[in-house]
Amino acid sequence: MLRVFAIMCACAASAIIYGCSGEDAGPNPVTSVGIVPSEIDVDLGHSVELEATVKGGDNRGLTWYVNGIENGNVVYGTITGNSPVTFTAPDHLHLPSTVTVKAVSVEDTTKSGTCTVNIVFKKMFVDPEDGSDLEGNGSVNLPFKTITHASEEAEPGMTIFAQPGVYSEAGGETFPIGVRADSVVIEGMDWEQCIIRGHDKVYTYHATIGLGAYTGASLRKFTIEQGLPADEVLVTLYIGGTDTHVDSIRVFERAYYAVCRAENTIRPVIENCEFIVDDGLALQRGLNVFNNNSGGIVRNCKFKGFHTGLRITNTSDPLVEGCTLEGNNVAVEVRLEDSPNSVNPDFGGGARGSLGGNIIRNNSECGLWFDLPHSIFARYNTWGNDPPVPGQDYCQIGDGDLILD
Repeated sequence: MLRVFAIMCACAASAIIYGCSGEDAGPNPVTSVGIVPSEIDVDLGHSVELEATVKGGDNRGLTWYVNGIENGNVVYGTITGNSPVTFTAPDHLHLPSTVTVKAVSVEDTTKSGTCTVNIVFKKMFVDPEDGSDLEGNGSVNLPFKTITHASEEAEPGMTIFAQPGVYSEAGGETFPIGVRADSVVIEGMDWEQCIIRGHDKVYTYHATIGLGAYTGASLRKFTIEQGLPADEVLVTLYIGGTDTHVDSIRVFERAYYAVCRAENTIRPVIENCEFIVDDGLALQRGLNVFNNNSGGIVRNCKFKGFHTGLRITNTSDPLVEGCTLEGNNVAVEVRLEDSPNSVNPDFGGGARGSLGGNIIRNNSECGLWFDLPHSIFARYNTWGNDPPVPGQDYCQIGDGDLILD
C-alpha cells in the first residue's frame, strides 16, 4: 500500500512540474537579428532610418555599433533614436567610404545583424550666406559658398543644390557660371528665392550662365539677372551639348542677341520657363533654337515683350507645346538661313508628336511667321482669331503651308 502511495505521489509531482512548465516555458531564446535594409547609400551629412528585426527572445533590446564603435562617432557616422534608429553620415568623407552598422542582441550577444552603408557624395550644397569655399566640403552641413566652386568640384552625375539667396560676383561667383562635367545638375530651392545675378564686367563670353558641350547637364529653379545692360550681354543662358535640360528658369531682362540660345545641341529640353520683359521696347529674342539642333523640346514656356519670342532656324526640329507667346512683335519665327538645310518644328499634330496647346495671340506684327519650302504642323492651338487669319495669326512667306486641321 505504501509503495502504491509513493508511486502516486511521484506521479503527482511529475504532473505538477509538467503543468508549471506549460504555464511558463522559461527562456525564449533569440534566434536571429536582422537590419532592413541590409545595404544602402547615404550622402554626406544626410540621415536614413534603419529598422531591426528580432526573432524569438523575451528581451528585444539591441546595442548598435558603427564600425565597432557603440552608437558610432563623427568619423564613421552616428546612431540615434530607437526602433527604428537613425543613421547620420559624417560631414567629411573618410576612408573607407563604406561602413558597417551592426545591431547586437542584448539578451544573446552572439546574435546580430548588419547593414552595409556606402557613404556617397552625389549631392553638393551651396549657400551664399552661410557657406564657405575654403572651409566647406559641399555637404549639407558644410556647404560651399559659390556655384562656381561647386561646379569645379563636381564629378559626373552630381547634383548641386543651391540654398536661397543671391549668387553674384560680389558673393564670389565667377561668370559665366557653368557645368564642368557630364550629367551635373545645378538646382535651386525655388526660383523665387534663388537668384543668379550676373557679372558687372564685360567678359569675352558675354553670358551669365552656360551649359556647354556636356551630356546630361541640367539647370533648374532659378531667376537669372544679368547685371549688365542688354547691349553688353549677348546671351543670358547658353545651352549646348546633348540631352541638356533647362527647367523652371525665369529671366525678366532682355539680352543683345537672345535671352536663351540653344546651339549645336541634341535633344535639349526647355520647359516651364518664363522669358518675360516689360520695358516697352520689344527688342531681340526670347529663345533662339538654331544650328544643328535635333530632337529638342520647348514645353510650357512663356515668351513676352520681345521682337521675336521664339526663333527657330538652321537644322532644327523642336517639338513646341503648351507655350504662351503673346505681347511680342512676332511670336514665332521659323526660317531657313543656310543651304542645304532642314527646319521642321512641330507646333501640334506633326511627326514629333506635339500635343499643341500653344497660345499664340496678341502679337503686334504676326503670330507664327515662317519662310520654308515645306509645310509644318500647328494643330490644336489657341490663336488671336478663330479660325486663324493669314497675315495676323500666321504669315506664310515661302512655298510651305501651315497645317492647322
